[in-house]
Amino acid sequence: MNEKFKRPLRIIFMGTSSFAVLPLSVLCETEDVVLAVTQPDRKAGRGLMFTASPVKEESIHYGIRCIQPEKINDPGLVHTLKKASCDLIVVAAYGRILPPEILEIPPLGCINIHASLLPKYRGASPITTAIVLGEKVTGVTTMMMDQGMDTGDVLMQMSLQIQDPETAEELSERLSALGSRAILKTLKALKDGKLERTSQSEADATYTPLLNKKHGEINWNQGPVRIRNHVRGMNPWPGAYTLFHGKSLKIWRVTPYAEKADPGRVLHAKERLIIAAKDGSVMIDELQLPGKKRVSGPEFLRGHHELREGMILGR
Repeated sequence: MNEKFKRPLRIIFMGTSSFAVLPLSVLCETEDVVLAVTQPDRKAGRGLMFTASPVKEESIHYGIRCIQPEKINDPGLVHTLKKASCDLIVVAAYGRILPPEILEIPPLGCINIHASLLPKYRGASPITTAIVLGEKVTGVTTMMMDQGMDTGDVLMQMSLQIQDPETAEELSERLSALGSRAILKTLKALKDGKLERTSQSEADATYTPLLNKKHGEINWNQGPVRIRNHVRGMNPWPGAYTLFHGKSLKIWRVTPYAEKADPGRVLHAKERLIIAAKDGSVMIDELQLPGKKRVSGPEFLRGHHELREGMILGR
C-alpha cells in the first residue's frame, strides 16, 4: 500500500436519493467523509412539506457537515469544496452534472457509482429503464468522471439478476448495496495501486431519460408483459397511470392475461378488473385514485360502479 494511503481518504460525498445512502454509510465507516453535498430540500407528500433528501438525513446521523447548493456552478460551492482539502470526490445519484471546476478539485479525481453496466443505460433513469425494457441482468459501475454524462473510464463493475416481479424501488435497494461493495473494492484497489481504467465503447452506449410524470402513462397498445414491466419500472416514481373520467388512475400492480379485445377496453369490472392490451390483457391487482389510498382491484370495483365493462381507458 502507498504510504500516503495508510490514513483514511478524505472524501467529499455528493448524492441525493436513497440509492446513495448506503454508499455514504459505508464510506463514513471506513474513510474520512469531510463533507456531504446534496440537493436542496424539496416539497413532497400530500401536504407538500419541505423534505430533506435521504443523503442529508444520513449525513446528519453521522454528524457530517452537509451543504445544499441551488446551483452546481456557484463559485461559492467551488470555494467550499476546495477548502475541504479532500483527496477524492465520490458521487452517487446526485442528480447534477459536475462542471470542470469541480472535477479538477480532488487530487485523486471524482468517482461515480452508477446503477447500470456502462456504457449501457447512461443517464438519469437506468434502474427504471432496465425493468421497463425487460432486462434480466443489471448491475453497478464505478467510473472516473469526466465532463460527459457517464462517459468516463470504467473502474469496476458488479452485476446481479433482476428478480421478477421486483419494482424499481426494490431493485434500487439491492443495487445500492452492490454499489457500496463496489466503491469499497474500488478504493482498496486505488490504495493498493491496482486500479485499472477501461475506456467505454461509444458504439455500445445507450441513454436513459430524466423521468417526469408523463413517462408513467400506460400505452395500452403494448403487450401485457411490456405493460407489467412498465408498471414495475415506474414504481415508485413517477408511477404508472391511465386516464379514467379525466383523472389519473395510478396502477401499482398488474398480472398479464391472455384474453383479447381492443387495447384499453375494460373486459371485466365485477369481481376482478381486466383491461385489454395488444395481443392480450392485464388484471389490475392494485390501483389508486388521486388523494386516495391504494386498494386492490376488487375493492376498487366495489366503490366505483361507474367503471363498467366495455369502457375504454386512456387517451
